[in-house]
Amino acid sequence: VLILAGYVYSPEGVSTWIVVINRVLAMFAVWVPALLLVMVKKTESSIQKINEDLEQRVEDRTKELLKSETLFRAMVDHSPAKIHIKDLGGRYTLINKVAEKLAGFAEEEGLGKTSHEMFGKDAANGYVAHDQNVLKSGQALEEEEVFTLEDGDHTFATTKFPIFDGVEPAGFGGVMNDITERTQADLALRQSENRADMANRAKSEFL
Repeated sequence: VLILAGYVYSPEGVSTWIVVINRVLAMFAVWVPALLLVMVKKTESSIQKINEDLEQRVEDRTKELLKSETLFRAMVDHSPAKIHIKDLGGRYTLINKVAEKLAGFAEEEGLGKTSHEMFGKDAANGYVAHDQNVLKSGQALEEEEVFTLEDGDHTFATTKFPIFDGVEPAGFGGVMNDITERTQADLALRQSENRADMANRAKSEFL
């Protein structure tokens, strides 16, 4: 239509340059929108392809994270050690099966709670002091902690460590192993050695 219009408005007898301009403008008016339409379609296709690639990457990454979380959780829950993680406010964000047994309730009930909400004041004060030492030092620290269970006091060798989000501390974790039998055996050995030493001294004095 626009090309025909160029001819209509450029009748015979008018200046050649006017005819050329009119007809070029008419063709330009046709081809520019056509080219723009093609470019828009290509752009839309490229954007759609980028979105599809991003969605696939997100889906793949989500699957990887879920797999990693599943493996991590399986390892944590089947560990014979007590394992927990706290945020900077001292609230539990992870409690494994052994920790559940020691605390006396399920992880769902303990998440978001502090040591003072889960244990007695005196015991909790000791745990929190250890936590604060870890945060201040910025490195893993070892200490022995005592938990009172149904069959009496149990001694745990505790390693607590800071957790960083990049360079900033984000919380801290703890791994605890029951060493009650070992400490009792060490105590029995020391008592036996003391008795033997006393017997040797008595024998020497007698002689």
